[in-house]
Amino acid sequence: MSALAALPLRATLVRAAPLYLAWVAMAGIGPLDLAIGLPAAGLAAWASLSLLPSGLARPSPVGLARLALRFPGQSLAAGIDVARRAFDPRLPFRPGYVACPASLPAGLSRDAFLALVSLQPGSLPVAEQPDDVVLVHALDTGEPIAARFAAAEAQFKTAIGASKERTGVPPRG
Repeated sequence: MSALAALPLRATLVRAAPLYLAWVAMAGIGPLDLAIGLPAAGLAAWASLSLLPSGLARPSPVGLARLALRFPGQSLAAGIDVARRAFDPRLPFRPGYVACPASLPAGLSRDAFLALVSLQPGSLPVAEQPDDVVLVHALDTGEPIAARFAAAEAQFKTAIGASKERTGVPPRG
C-alpha cells in the first residue's frame, strides 16, 4: 500500500479543502487553474499529514480566542515589569533558573507552548530536563514562576484541545 493511500480520507479532505480554496483564491477559477489546484492541494495535504499527523486533539475556538486575547495584556504587563526593574534599582532583581514541571508531552505541542511562553518578557524556557521538567530563566526567582508556567500551560492545553487523557501524561499529585 502506498503512503498516500495509507492516509485517512477524512483527514486528507479536511486538510486539502482549505488548501484548495487558498489555491483558487490565489490562482483564479480558470479551468486550468482548477485542474492544477486539485493535485497540488492533494499533495500539500499529504505532505502536511506526513509531517504533522492528525491527532485526537480538537482545538477549542473559545480557548484559542481566550489565549489570543490574554497574550497581549500579559506581554504588556510583563514588559512594563521588566522595564521597571531595569530602571528602578530598589525593585528586586534576583535572576536565576526555576524548574517547572510540564504536563504536555515532549514534542510539537510542548515546543509550540514553549515558543509562546518565550515571547513573554521576564522569563525564558531554556532547557528541557528529564522527567518532563522545563528549566526557565527568570529575572526574579522570588516570583511564582512555576505557578504561572503551570497556569499558562493549562490554558494552552485547553486552547489546543489537549487533555491529560489525550496526551498520555498522568496527572501530577
